[in-house]
Amino acid sequence: AAATAACARGGNAEGAEAILRNEFARCGLEPDRITYNSVVSAWSRAKPEAQPEKGREIIAEMQRIGGDVAPDTVSYNALLHGFSRAHDKEAALNVLRTELPAANLRPDVVTYTTALDACNATQDWRSALELVREAEESRVELGTLAYSKAIGALSQGRKWREACELLSRISKRDLPHNPRTVNLALAACADGAPDEDDAAEAA
Repeated sequence: AAATAACARGGNAEGAEAILRNEFARCGLEPDRITYNSVVSAWSRAKPEAQPEKGREIIAEMQRIGGDVAPDTVSYNALLHGFSRAHDKEAALNVLRTELPAANLRPDVVTYTTALDACNATQDWRSALELVREAEESRVELGTLAYSKAIGALSQGRKWREACELLSRISKRDLPHNPRTVNLALAACADGAPDEDDAAEAA
């Protein structure tokens, strides 16, 4: 597992899968869930670009084996990370909203943070707001990083009201601020065009 994890961190997906396929058999060992998860992660971190569909094949294999090797939330988070890196927001959201529930698993803060990263990368502020609402309704406690990703998407959408609202939630929940998050909210305020409410107030 340590060797496959090292390959995953370095984005050496082929090396990680080679260890899974060859080294364990040579040593007469059975790979466990941690090993399989490392290979999924390796394909999501693959260089020069993520190959999440390869990770999906590993998850399908884990499902066939079942038992203690059956995929868990960490497995799907690794897969979601690959789709986020590939800027495939729809596939990322499908992992969260369809594949996890189908496996009787619940998304955690990593799941939502990674999905929000996909929304930020694709400038989809609407989906970002929906994810924040879903997480809060599911009592998943988002951290500063998750809110920062959402604020990034809102900033790109010039939605200054919503960006400032999320920034205030960070303060209300005693979460640590970071300069990037504040700067993103300020950028939304600087770039935001007057919306209908502003026009009505001005009239």
